[in-house]
Amino acid sequence: MQCKVLALCAAVLAFPFLCLLPGHISEALHIPTRCQCPNTISLVLRRHIKGFSVTERGSHCPVMELVLHLKGRNRPRLQCLNPFKKQGKQLLSCWKRIKQDESKKNECIKRKRLMTKQNKNRILKKQMKKKRKQKKNK
Repeated sequence: MQCKVLALCAAVLAFPFLCLLPGHISEALHIPTRCQCPNTISLVLRRHIKGFSVTERGSHCPVMELVLHLKGRNRPRLQCLNPFKKQGKQLLSCWKRIKQDESKKNECIKRKRLMTKQNKNRILKKQMKKKRKQKKNK
């Protein structure tokens, strides 16, 4: 009698794990059968980008796909970015530069401020003001 109870308990405890196991295996073997991005956009504000994923071209799709994970109110949205436009090219070149390292993706998303003549002049003026104040205080 005790053996039957133990066997029944073992079966009841093992059942949820057996139900979950095939799902994980099928996710690991998922191979896309068509393009994820039938429609693309050419530009997205960087502050709205939470992350991105790159799908290399293959038998399922003739072009490389760039899927952006955008910040949303309730849940993140997915939007496809055109890899042949300026922003798409920048993200892809950064992706290649970081050697496709998932942990360094934020480097590609962060806004990089270009040093223009106006920015340089503004920075130089601030530095000059600081130096003048330091001389006056001495």
